[in-house]
Amino acid sequence: MLLTNRITGEKHQLTGEEYSIGRSETSEIVIKEPTLSRKHARITRAGNDWFIEDLFSTNGVTLNGEKITAGEKVRLSPGDRIVLGTTVSLLFEKEEDEEERTVGVQFFRKEREMEVKERPEPPVQSEPEVAVRPSWSTEDAAPVRPLWAEEAAPVIRPAQQSNAVPVHTVRGQNAAPVPPVQPPKAPPVKPAQQKAAPAGDEIPTYREFVKKFLSPGIRKTITAASIAMYVACGILLAYAVLLLIRHNTGWAVAVLLCDAALIPLSILTHKLKSKGLAITQLCFAVLAFLISTMAVGQMAGFLPMAAAIVALVFVVRADKEYQMFLSN
Repeated sequence: MLLTNRITGEKHQLTGEEYSIGRSETSEIVIKEPTLSRKHARITRAGNDWFIEDLFSTNGVTLNGEKITAGEKVRLSPGDRIVLGTTVSLLFEKEEDEEERTVGVQFFRKEREMEVKERPEPPVQSEPEVAVRPSWSTEDAAPVRPLWAEEAAPVIRPAQQSNAVPVHTVRGQNAAPVPPVQPPKAPPVKPAQQKAAPAGDEIPTYREFVKKFLSPGIRKTITAASIAMYVACGILLAYAVLLLIRHNTGWAVAVLLCDAALIPLSILTHKLKSKGLAITQLCFAVLAFLISTMAVGQMAGFLPMAAAIVALVFVVRADKEYQMFLSN
């Protein structure tokens, strides 16, 4: 397979299993463009299939006019057009297609040369003879003017001063001075206001990364875990009311305290995706599971503990994505 730069015409033959593309010198395909990240994209091979992946670049990767999601592999087909950032355009094609195109051009050139050789030359047409008139003939001769009839050439006098307008004299008569031609005044040009271009290597914070670049799958899973936690807190509140009815005030207060801690922790974990908050939420969920099991005799706290475990796992995955983004 070939990867052709449509701007510079540079070709890269893909014979290995994995190729990274970016501005870094450690990349297999180095493209020095300011809009590219150091590790911008990666092309991998699986059997006979090829895939492209956006390595969380700043300006993204576009395949056939559609922007691909960072971190996801998308299959490539011959003829696909890849745009990296905003200025680099690549063409993914088969090496056989390039050879066939070259052979076709050479065959077409040979046919054209044979047609030119076999084409008959046009007959040479002889020019009509022009009758030469003798030099002594006086017909249609131009009249000869005497030398005294020729006008004298104008005499140009040098100017007295550098800023003076020169005056032309013809046969001793002063001619009117010619006023100098002033060039038209150009309108004043206002200096163009330079807009600051966004830096290609600005490193976003973890909160900015979570808002703009986090994978949709991880974001949806953490949201689902938070909803499950809200439902579990409602169930714990019902068990606390049941314990109050049975006059188990101590256990009811313990369940209510765990419930009161889980609700704000779930809201903050869903919003900030913080690993520390997720671990604290899991600790309170385990405590609620133990208290409800000992007080009611049922696994009433299993749902909040399961939701807290799922939230912690995917918050850790979000943190790993951020670390991979910083390394690129």
